[in-house]
Amino acid sequence: MASRRSFMLDADTRIDEIGMTVRDARRIASRKDLTDEDKGLYVIAAKILVNGKPIVYDDLMDCFTTEELESITAFLYPDKEADEKNV
Repeated sequence: MASRRSFMLDADTRIDEIGMTVRDARRIASRKDLTDEDKGLYVIAAKILVNGKPIVYDDLMDCFTTEELESITAFLYPDKEADEKNV
């Protein structure tokens, strides 16, 4: 898993963006048991490494605050944040 880019969330937490296969993204998108928000969070978890290690949805939900999750989301999707500011 090669890192595309990274940032330091805090002094001890490095977030790396990694690639995700189309097959994995479609598998998440087709899950009927998940809300759209949960699907997005599953994708975020699949697209990052935390301190060099992969995480899953439960880790994302249990290990980060709302503010930290917003920072991670802004890092992964900078264009989305810019679009929301222009609305």
